[in-house]
Amino acid sequence: MLIRCFATTVFVVSCVAIAPLAMAEPSGGLTLRHHEVRDRSAHRRSHSSRGRHAARRAKKIQASGALRRTPAKTTPTSRPGKGPALSPSPQPPAAQSPVVSPVPEVPATNAPPVSTPPVTSTPPISTTPPVSSDPPSTRKLIWVDEFNGPAGASPGSQWNLDTGGGGWGDEELESYTSRLANAELDGQGHLAITARAEKYTGADGMTRDYTSARLQTLHKFEFEYGLVEARIKVPAGQGLLPQFWMLGSNFESVSWPGCGEIDTMEVLGSEPNIVNGTLHAPWPWAPYGVGGTAESATPLSAGFHTYSVEWEPERISFMLDGSVYKTITPADLPAGAAWPFQHPYFLLLDLAVGGEWPGSPNASTHFPAQMLVDWVRVWQ
Repeated sequence: MLIRCFATTVFVVSCVAIAPLAMAEPSGGLTLRHHEVRDRSAHRRSHSSRGRHAARRAKKIQASGALRRTPAKTTPTSRPGKGPALSPSPQPPAAQSPVVSPVPEVPATNAPPVSTPPVTSTPPISTTPPVSSDPPSTRKLIWVDEFNGPAGASPGSQWNLDTGGGGWGDEELESYTSRLANAELDGQGHLAITARAEKYTGADGMTRDYTSARLQTLHKFEFEYGLVEARIKVPAGQGLLPQFWMLGSNFESVSWPGCGEIDTMEVLGSEPNIVNGTLHAPWPWAPYGVGGTAESATPLSAGFHTYSVEWEPERISFMLDGSVYKTITPADLPAGAAWPFQHPYFLLLDLAVGGEWPGSPNASTHFPAQMLVDWVRVWQ
């Protein structure tokens, strides 16, 4: 009898001890899975988490060789105006100051080991005074393209046209061409970069289902510091990614990201109210760059807007319609962080289709899709 009671007691105690573990295991597993899904979702949503740049920038670039529209466009001689008012067709509400979105977190796990102190978020917004896109009268216009010319004319000798359909490091779906069908003047003072849904095989032998254009100024116009701005109307649509950016001219010798990159404007066609501005550099603690976003009350695709960067030796500010939404300085970065923004850069304009960040077009995406550029100006 005594032995039977002892065995019963041992059995009961064992059940009591094991029950919490058995009950806790499913919950723990679900909790872990929840975090995995949440983190992956945040990773895909965050601009700072798109891993598209490394291979694309490492690929050699081929160097071959909002606002009301005023009736007549003239080239400024000493300083740019703030631009006319919003286009009446369609007529959006009066422009509002951009709303600064929260700065996305830098992944704290699986980051490459670095000698700089670890960080868990992107550097805070700088406390340095903001700058204006209306430069002082002492500033000189050193380069401009107003895209004045007859309809159907080529963009002009100031630009090189990259070609190819190799994905450009982001699994992009288009083939960039040098055809007028993808990049031409529209006769109304605009450069029209047109993405088309069409099967096309380029000189590289790659067959793609979309075509578009990418223009750049390598070896034709390179500069160091200044106010860089462009007045652009971006397209909306899933899978589209219009971009206005700059790349260090020494990328062929030091490769990316050592050359540095300044993304003045990137607007996901699926998020047409949000502009992204980003810096890329050899920062192991921020492999996808450091930047910020601004959100417009109305879609940026509804009219022309001015996208700008004020680039100084130790300060870079991103602007939408003259309002600064993000400023980054070396002081905002971890001690000893590289700052590859003190040498010449060149300009790029493109309209990408598909890729890891924007995703593929779907049935709602309208083709042909156009990115219209009113002008590009560089001041010093």
